[in-house]
Amino acid sequence: MAVPSLKRCKALKRNRQEHSAMSKRHPQQVPTGQIYPAETDFVRVNHGKSKDPRTGLVYDLDRTPGGLPMITSGRTGKIWNISWDDLVDLAVAAGIDKGAD
Repeated sequence: MAVPSLKRCKALKRNRQEHSAMSKRHPQQVPTGQIYPAETDFVRVNHGKSKDPRTGLVYDLDRTPGGLPMITSGRTGKIWNISWDDLVDLAVAAGIDKGAD
């Protein structure tokens, strides 16, 4: 499965905002993804490794066969993943769109 285009992600985000059942008065919580124990088995496609220059910790960068991003800690073996929609929400909450005007 291909990664959704930026145009598609923006459309999905806009559609969720316009048709949300949640009250507009209460801000949505920033998504955090899910963490799975080290012994959890996932079929995954490896895309490489990342090393934190400050700590030296290494992380495996993978994706599920369905295309969802996954990160595995080389230290604990725990697995973190997040949906593309939630990843877009996280980027927006971090300020990716600020200063675009």
